[in-house]
Amino acid sequence: MERRNNLYFFIVFFFYLGCKSQKQDYKVIHTGNKELQATYYFHPDHTEYARSYGNSVQNDSLTFSRDKNNLMVKEFNYDGKQKKRTAGGSIQYVDYYTKLSDIIVSGNPLSIDEVPVTNFNFTKKDAEMEDIIKENCKPTKEGYSGCDFSFPKSNVPPYLPESATITSAQVKKGKDGLEEIELQGKYDGKMFHYKRNYYYDNKRITKIITSVKDNSSADSYEDTYSVKN
Repeated sequence: MERRNNLYFFIVFFFYLGCKSQKQDYKVIHTGNKELQATYYFHPDHTEYARSYGNSVQNDSLTFSRDKNNLMVKEFNYDGKQKKRTAGGSIQYVDYYTKLSDIIVSGNPLSIDEVPVTNFNFTKKDAEMEDIIKENCKPTKEGYSGCDFSFPKSNVPPYLPESATITSAQVKKGKDGLEEIELQGKYDGKMFHYKRNYYYDNKRITKIITSVKDNSSADSYEDTYSVKN
């Protein structure tokens, strides 16, 4: 996914997933600034079985399947000569549904860290961000300080440059989960401030507002999630 180097961002994520009564397969459509970003395909039991990116047949897609306790992820990429998506590589996560014991890669898949969304948890990587902060910073009364790290590529916060260095952080949690992640750091010689707020309704996340800013520029983006049969 392309990373933007703008120095002030305002990103609104809004989605409401009223899927408890689904009786047939359905999909969750993620759009950003009215452009299709990804489509998640679910069975009636809310198990994700496929995902496609972008709004073109030339974009990548994935399928997810379960074999006993193993998860199989297959990737499909666009072949210009055949003018269609063809099987790329695959990844088998051994004992994924109990305690992961091995990862077997076949071919040359691009999506190494993609696994199914469960319980509509589109913020799984946000929780992983919190763990990375704890591992790399010193806890204080105000949050975390003494940080000097960059997030791994698979965990870079949305719209934050991959090479950004984190210097301090704050994490707030409530009864429903994460309420706020705040990061301070530097990128390309400039200091930035990153803030991500989470909003819930009956324990289900409904909105995420993220802002990143410094003194150089301002841009805004809006991401939404919608359910369709």
